[in-house]
Amino acid sequence: MEYDEGKIGRIFLLRFDDGEDFVDLIHSFVKEKEIRTGHIHILGAFLASEIVTGPRKPVLPPEPTWTSFSEAWEVLGFGTVLWENDQPKIHLHVALGKGEKTLLGCVRKRTEVFLTVEAVITEITDIKARKKFNEKLGLSLLDFNPKSN
Repeated sequence: MEYDEGKIGRIFLLRFDDGEDFVDLIHSFVKEKEIRTGHIHILGAFLASEIVTGPRKPVLPPEPTWTSFSEAWEVLGFGTVLWENDQPKIHLHVALGKGEKTLLGCVRKRTEVFLTVEAVITEITDIKARKKFNEKLGLSLLDFNPKSN
């Protein structure tokens, strides 16, 4: 285990409207505001997208299982904000519900908002962590050595 300690910086409250692409807008906002490290909470509804709902098999690197949804699902999510090289890298997991059905997974592609999504982004300061691609695992990991990026 590795860790670092920081402080709370700025806090942003955002509203996304019906039909907007949540993934594109959240990345643009984080980049514009230069939020280098933080976390995100979201709630609302997504109309449609595909999410990663786990690996196909427990092998390294894993091959993701993509699961599609449509016709508006309630959403509750939590994620981290870090940067990899010169781009924000948002790792967001969501729970989606529609009737008695539930999905849980990682948001990576265009995701259309239904009605509204509210988000709170809390910036964390005094931490130099970044994301760094790990060849063996086939994904970007939290890295506490910023000189290695």
